[in-house]
Amino acid sequence: AGFLSGKSEASSHKALSRDGAAQFLRWVEHRRFPPKAEQQRFIDRVFGKEQIVMLQGPPGTGKTETLQLAVLAHVAAHRANGRCRVLMVAPTHKAIHEFVSKLARCWQEYCNEGGSDLKDLNIYRVLSNSTSAAKPTDGVTYVNYNEDEETVKELTDCLMNQATLTPSASGSDPMVLCLTPPGLYGLMKKIGDSEPPWGEGFFDLLVVDEASMMRLPELILSGSFLSKSSQIL
Repeated sequence: AGFLSGKSEASSHKALSRDGAAQFLRWVEHRRFPPKAEQQRFIDRVFGKEQIVMLQGPPGTGKTETLQLAVLAHVAAHRANGRCRVLMVAPTHKAIHEFVSKLARCWQEYCNEGGSDLKDLNIYRVLSNSTSAAKPTDGVTYVNYNEDEETVKELTDCLMNQATLTPSASGSDPMVLCLTPPGLYGLMKKIGDSEPPWGEGFFDLLVVDEASMMRLPELILSGSFLSKSSQIL
């Protein structure tokens, strides 16, 4: 995973404590449709020492549902260590829309039922063109990085503050950034003022949906902005 993120040094990933995610995990356990045994095992592995955790299965077996639960559990657990930045990528806009919709719906359901520990989570859907064509999802901020200069500046401040560990009110909330690899390259060019800031450890977690459909250069690009303590799902 270190080589995927452009770093030759050994990973410093450490197991996350379940204590920070205890409230969310209890809520998941008592949902009307709690995770199946194999789904729960995957969520549990988020708290292990593995830097790369793989989820396999045929279509329609609940992989996206399991991924979004694992992401929210990771964000909740990570809060004890500071701010959490999640990068979610997929090869198609359809896959991203499905993930974002389920993530936002689950997050809002949890918050509406008293989940105060994740109420300040920000979910961004990043595009390279007009956001008006995208199917809107409640709880999601849509960003056109070629036009929304103010929001891009906010994202830049947020990510730069994460990399340098400088405190900032604007960058103190956890964040999930969802986009395709080409969209990630375009956004990073904006953040780096024409040249992506290669090797900056912006993100604590990389989520790759439909990884089998992604080309290797796109996967390497997606890992180029991970911290050395990050985890990959």
